[in-house]
Amino acid sequence: MANLPQIIPGGRIDPTASGIPSDIAARLKRKEEEAELLREELHAKQEKLRQGLKGWDKLSRDSQSMALRTELSERHVRMLAGEGVGGAAF
Repeated sequence: MANLPQIIPGGRIDPTASGIPSDIAARLKRKEEEAELLREELHAKQEKLRQGLKGWDKLSRDSQSMALRTELSERHVRMLAGEGVGGAAF
């Protein structure tokens, strides 16, 4: 019991009890803060990419839909003009 570090009010950990020098502890804390900032930036970039891909997929589906509609309407016009049914006999 004599070897245990004293309790600090507020339940905080005594930095000297961990055995890590204060300059290294400060550098470690700074690196952890930088890592958190990088995680937030990455999350923001991934969300932006996700939204872009979602828009791209929607436009791709719309494009395919319009291509099909165009093909069907052209086929219908050709049918009305008489080109689609048998064509010329001679």
